[in-house]
Amino acid sequence: RFFFFFGITLFGVFIPIYFYQLFQENVSFVLLQNILYYGLSFIVLPLGALLMNRIGITRSLMVGTLAYLFAFTFAALKGYVPLPVVVIGSFLFFFIHHVIYWVPFHTEFAATAPRKNLGEVLGGLGALTSIVGLIAPVIAGFTIERFGYTFLIFIGAIFILTSLWPLPHIKTIRETYQYTYRETYQVLFSKVHRTMFWVFSAQGAMDVVGTVLWPIFLYRL
Repeated sequence: RFFFFFGITLFGVFIPIYFYQLFQENVSFVLLQNILYYGLSFIVLPLGALLMNRIGITRSLMVGTLAYLFAFTFAALKGYVPLPVVVIGSFLFFFIHHVIYWVPFHTEFAATAPRKNLGEVLGGLGALTSIVGLIAPVIAGFTIERFGYTFLIFIGAIFILTSLWPLPHIKTIRETYQYTYRETYQVLFSKVHRTMFWVFSAQGAMDVVGTVLWPIFLYRL
């Protein structure tokens, strides 16, 4: 988890700025891209959970990790291939990663986390996440300034590739997604979950502002 999170954080905070520059500093295109990204995710994400039932948690994590590596590869091809190839290729594999990776990631954690000291584990992960979130952007900014985006993407890809090594050794977990595609949305929009739906929707909107618009705003300053 550390290697993967560090790898995606190295480049992740600069992804909005990277695409902002690709789109000739037109923020409307960045917003449109993210609306498409999250809109499609809302529709397709249950299929990623159903795929987990077929291929298992470990293989889902591996496929999702490889998808992120391919997204990095397309992003690094800027200047070597036509711009639409970079934009569409990286967008497609970032999207595949989002759909396939995160459901089994949280499922595996929920199934294996120790119950007796769960709060301590969550607190430790939260602290580690915060530390990485502070250090990685500083390293990434220095790297971009000195060596450019391509070198930063290469370093991030090494960390993500390293994170693949322990995945085959994860204890086999027999957890399945119990809803059909249609039942997913029936439960999601049911009255009993309505408050939770709006709470997490608001949290998601705040996260998008913080990870997409805020970096661009700081870049403009």
